[in-house]
Amino acid sequence: MPFDVGAVVTDGIATPFHALRARGRLQPGETVGVFGCGGLGTHAIQFARLMGAAGIIAVDIDGPARERALELGADLALDPGDDGAAKQIRRQLGRGLDLALEFVGRADTVELALRCLDKAGRLVVVGVGMERPKLPPLAAFVGLEQAVLGSFGMDRADIEDIYSLIVAGRIDLSESVSARYPLAEADAALKRLASKEAGVVRVVVEPWRSALLLPLVLSAGNAEAKMDGEVAAKALDRDTRCAIGRGRRCGNELAIQRGLFETGLRPIFPADLSCRDIDEQWAISYTAKRGREAYHGGIDMPAPWGTPIIAAAAGRVVGKYRGKNSYRGIEIVLRHSPEQTGLPFWIYTQYTHFSQMPKLEVGQRVALGEVLGPTGNSGRGRTPNVQNPRRRPAIHFAVFYSRSSKYVARKNKIIPLDGRWMDPNALFRKTPPFDSRAMKALPATEKKVPIAVMLDDGEIIPAGSRIVWPYLCSRR
Repeated sequence: MPFDVGAVVTDGIATPFHALRARGRLQPGETVGVFGCGGLGTHAIQFARLMGAAGIIAVDIDGPARERALELGADLALDPGDDGAAKQIRRQLGRGLDLALEFVGRADTVELALRCLDKAGRLVVVGVGMERPKLPPLAAFVGLEQAVLGSFGMDRADIEDIYSLIVAGRIDLSESVSARYPLAEADAALKRLASKEAGVVRVVVEPWRSALLLPLVLSAGNAEAKMDGEVAAKALDRDTRCAIGRGRRCGNELAIQRGLFETGLRPIFPADLSCRDIDEQWAISYTAKRGREAYHGGIDMPAPWGTPIIAAAAGRVVGKYRGKNSYRGIEIVLRHSPEQTGLPFWIYTQYTHFSQMPKLEVGQRVALGEVLGPTGNSGRGRTPNVQNPRRRPAIHFAVFYSRSSKYVARKNKIIPLDGRWMDPNALFRKTPPFDSRAMKALPATEKKVPIAVMLDDGEIIPAGSRIVWPYLCSRR
């Protein structure tokens, strides 16, 4: 357990966990409102998602706090000063909140949370304050069967269970610590917290660190070293940038020329196995979803929340994105050499919609079938910066390829030099061709592609395969 994570578990992490589980008794499928999205509220959002909340609404007066709440899994983020905040919540969810958590300690916030409750809703007050809220008449509590509960701190069982979740990789706390200070700078750490600086959740004082070493650490951390094969953006020609990057000004013509069109390929899985199939096929029209001409740059396979997404081949992490304003949401991109896949190209596989940020770091090597992270539904809808509340949990899996070993790492995209789109089904063909035009021209008898898979016990079928489906299969 990293020292900094362990240091904050007993406060900002265990307190909202206790409020949700022990006091609020959150059940899967219930709706949750988090009022106050500081250190406690942001962790409440993550735990609510992990516990199966069907809809999560974040409420905070601070804009950056609302943005962070959306990144962490909230479906909607509201300013409590907006007119009709309670009505917006009911419109978003189709009803009131089953559970509201108040982390501010203000009377007006408690009163707003009460107005947002549905029949039999519970309000758990965690924020400590001296103000006296105005409560509804007793008849309202009786008739609507609502409850107001207090929650303070945590108990040993909460802390033990949180440690188990961290060790199992079920919750990502990598961004729970905003800064780390040596003991000699503890005063500066406290002043930073008191400043209410945007984005600061928790700071940790590390007693063993020397302040004299801090400038050296920061200098090393700020150095930008490019990975093997990574080149500067100026090496990328406009056609490839538009074809793979698909900027709004680029249109779709170049992407289509580079392979982004339907081929008709479909997967066939080994007999007597249960595998996760595609529900949204390669390059289908997304025009209705996007409100403009658009095509699906991958395949989608739905799976229950938390289902492990695995590496389709051995490779290296070249991209990792939080996807704050991306349809793809939280994303990892792997790069695979010809030796790793057995194919005559450099392959790039893209995995998106994780429920939390994977622990893998850019530059890290991954093995065939290694778990990348848990399935989720992260990613915006048609409204910028707003999580799509109707998206089912699934993986979006995409493949690019190039004869060149070089690539450009842009702000939110990995683009291979002279890159091409590949129907992900074609990745599992054992012999050329692989390009979309050739795939589309195949006779109907060759459109079904046998898929190599890894089982949940680690067995690979067929044995010796270097590329497998990005979800584990199981025996029936």
